[in-house]
Amino acid sequence: MTRYHTPALIRAFDADDPDAAVAAELATGADPNEPDWRGYTPLGLACARPQLELIPCLLEAGADAGLAYRNTTPLLELVGRYYLVEREPEIAPRLLVGIGVLLEAGAPVDDGNAAQTPLHAAIGWGWTAAARLLLDAGADAARLDGAGRTALELAIAGRHGELVTLLGGDAVLAAGPDPEIARLQGALVRRLRAGERFRIVMAGFKQEYAVYHTICWKRGVWEETIEDEYLRSTQRVERGSADTDLLKTLERLCGVSRSRPPRDGWARMLGYLEG
Repeated sequence: MTRYHTPALIRAFDADDPDAAVAAELATGADPNEPDWRGYTPLGLACARPQLELIPCLLEAGADAGLAYRNTTPLLELVGRYYLVEREPEIAPRLLVGIGVLLEAGAPVDDGNAAQTPLHAAIGWGWTAAARLLLDAGADAARLDGAGRTALELAIAGRHGELVTLLGGDAVLAAGPDPEIARLQGALVRRLRAGERFRIVMAGFKQEYAVYHTICWKRGVWEETIEDEYLRSTQRVERGSADTDLLKTLERLCGVSRSRPPRDGWARMLGYLEG
C-alpha cells in the first residue's frame, strides 16, 4: 500500500455517477470501512462532503455507523454540516434524514470527540430539530462538553430560546442570577483591578503546542495578551474598560455560559490569577 493510498470505493465518490460507481465497488466486495490515507472512512467522507445519497448503501453494505475517524464520528460530522444551511436552506431536511438513518443504524448518540457530542454541536448551531432528534434517541443532556458545559448551559449561552425550553431550562432562567456567581465574579474583578493577572494555557493546533492567554488591567482597559508557541507570536488586544467586557472575555476563554454559568467554573478562574 502506498503512503497516499485511496481505496477504489472512495475514488468512486468522484465518479460522474457516484451512486452507480459506489454500488459497483461494493458489489465486488470493497471494504465499506477501509479508510483513505487521510483517515476518512467511506461513511465518514459521505457525511463530511456531504453526499447524503451514499449513506444508506454504505450502511447496507456493512459500514460501521459508530466507527470513529479523524477525531470525529459520522454522526458528529453530519450534525456539523449545518453550516451549509445558510446558503442551501433546502439541505436542512436532508441532513435530518441522514442523521435519522445513522441513528437507526446504531450510531452511538453520545460519541463525539474531546470537545463535544453531537447534541452539543446541534445546540451550538441553534439547530432545534436536530437536537430534538438526538434527545429522542437518548442523547445525554447532562453530559459535559470539553469546556465543562452541559447542553442547557450551551443553549442559554447561545440565547437559543427554543432549545432552552426543550431542555427544561425555563425554570432555571426564571430563578434569576445566582448570588454566589455574582460574588465570585466580583472577586475576580477586584483582584484584577488591584494588579493581579489572569493566565490560562490552552491547547493549540492538534494539541501539539500551547497558546497562553493573559488578561490584566492596564492603562484603563482590560488587555489580553496571546502568546502562540506555534506561530512564535505575541498579540495584545484591548477588550474594553467595563467589568462586563472582562467577564465576557473570561467566559469565552473558559467556556462558561453567560446567563447562568456553573459556580465551579467561576471559582476555578480564581485559581488562574497570578499576583
